[in-house]
Amino acid sequence: MSIKPLLAHEYKEYQVFNAHIHGVGELFVAIENDQLYLNISAPSESFLGFEHQASTQLEHSILDKTKAFLQQAKNIVTLEGGNCSVVVHELESTLFDQNIKDNHTHDPNHQATESSHSEITINSHYLCQNAAQLRSIKLALFSRFTELERLKAVVIDDHGQHSRIIDRDNPILIIK
Repeated sequence: MSIKPLLAHEYKEYQVFNAHIHGVGELFVAIENDQLYLNISAPSESFLGFEHQASTQLEHSILDKTKAFLQQAKNIVTLEGGNCSVVVHELESTLFDQNIKDNHTHDPNHQATESSHSEITINSHYLCQNAAQLRSIKLALFSRFTELERLKAVVIDDHGQHSRIIDRDNPILIIK
């Protein structure tokens, strides 16, 4: 049985039952043989400072710079041990599609309504020469994105499943 479909299934189930909380995201890690899968998801507000389609020149600039930064796997995490190389690194968000119209509504105080909530998801797949030697994953996102406060981390590996909170003060997920 492969961990990748299990990870995707658990992630979808987790997303369905959790509320969208600004500053709080999820990190799912799956290690199987010499494959490492990372999935990071957080509200767009945590990365951009807004959750609607960019409409001003400043918002477009923030969106473009953030997307360019997140497209580089080395800007997201630093892996200690395992001698791992990126195979696939993808970003997902409706905000990255500039052709989508800004159809959400705002209340009189300009706070986004429930329908405007958006997320940014980062999916990375690494091939490791020796995944058993992977000792830790350091999240570099906290130094760049001050609105990102913490990630709820879940790790699935040959030792089972465990979880913990990763935050600005402790941005390292110990694997072994």
